[in-house]
Amino acid sequence: MTGVVTDIGIELGKLFYWNRTAGSSYGRVLADRAKLRLLGSLLGAFFIGGVIGALGFNHIGFVTTVPLATLLLLLPGWQMPSPDNA
Repeated sequence: MTGVVTDIGIELGKLFYWNRTAGSSYGRVLADRAKLRLLGSLLGAFFIGGVIGALGFNHIGFVTTVPLATLLLLLPGWQMPSPDNA
């Protein structure tokens, strides 16, 4: 997650950067807003998952981890359809 937070900081720096001169030999600094949304979503999902997992483990116990562990065990066997067969 540290890389995600670093990338969010870089994109926020680009977002708030003031391009002083339009005729400069350097290109304009522009933030990639789609990337910023994706990174924010990843960080938010990580945080929400951590909170839900902690609350579930605190109130229900170890059995809270079983559905996610089962999903992770089944994930390698799942194949996405190829674009050619879609």
